[in-house]
Amino acid sequence: MYFSRHTKSLVIEALNGDIFLNIADKIYATRCLLTHEEHSAVFDLGENIKKERHQYVPPQSHPWKLASFKRYLKSIGKTLEEYQDNKPA
Repeated sequence: MYFSRHTKSLVIEALNGDIFLNIADKIYATRCLLTHEEHSAVFDLGENIKKERHQYVPPQSHPWKLASFKRYLKSIGKTLEEYQDNKPA
């Protein structure tokens, strides 16, 4: 039996050591698994492989980037024209 994560349950331990679960007023017997696999072949559809995403870097002419670059130049005491004149070709 499979239950989704965060399912509310009441764990009951019997005097002989057996463990039972009470979920939605139904009692389920449990058993110890000798081996544990990270993914189930029955329930899991397989490991989702995430594609590597390319981070978009806007060009210098982008309005938002240009405004922040002008603020940076103002903080160091230069103008955009001075920066473009001193920029190596």
